[in-house]
Amino acid sequence: MTDDLGSGDADCSVEFALDGVAYTIDLSDSNAVKLRDALQPFIDAARRANSTGTSHRSSRPTRPSTSTSRAAVSNRRKADDRRTDVDHPTPESLPVG
Repeated sequence: MTDDLGSGDADCSVEFALDGVAYTIDLSDSNAVKLRDALQPFIDAARRANSTGTSHRSSRPTRPSTSTSRAAVSNRRKADDRRTDVDHPTPESLPVG
């Protein structure tokens, strides 16, 4: 395998993406280090994209506050209480007529 920058043998293939386009380049170890070092300031400031195309901050994971978590659980319980079981319908869930 030859270094795609023309500096001899390649030691590895490096994959990266930019503007929605994925690239693979064969590089020597020293050129791979140069590429990673050059990109590091941008990587440090960037958000990591997931497979659905949305992104999130990978360096600062966030968790909902305790009050938000409690509200979500409470709201989920209220929604569960309103659901009806097909095998055991409530009088309110039966069609009129």
